[in-house]
Amino acid sequence: MAVPAATRMTAFLAGASLAALAVCLDVFKSRGFVPYNADDPELFPLIAAYFFVTVIVFVVGIRNLFPAELKTRVRFVYFPTTRAGWAVMFNCWGRMLAWFLGAASVVALVASTRYIAQ
Repeated sequence: MAVPAATRMTAFLAGASLAALAVCLDVFKSRGFVPYNADDPELFPLIAAYFFVTVIVFVVGIRNLFPAELKTRVRFVYFPTTRAGWAVMFNCWGRMLAWFLGAASVVALVASTRYIAQ
């Protein structure tokens, strides 16, 4: 099975989709389609599982969980000690920033449309 590669675009879309899921659940509850909101305790495990799966697969990347560039002499300790290790870390942090920007852009878009609609 092919594992998807984590890129800036997949990270952005993962953040945007999580925010869009929360917004859609909020809209559906206000319209009466579903009885739960995104912050209800009954729906929290679904939202948390979606968050963790998308972050591990599309932001951090399956291949970057234990990269060879971060391996140290101490077993099970991963830390950037070379230039390649720092490059792996900064690429992952950049994807995390892209994830946050994706979520923030959806929230800003929804907030602006709600402001205009009222």
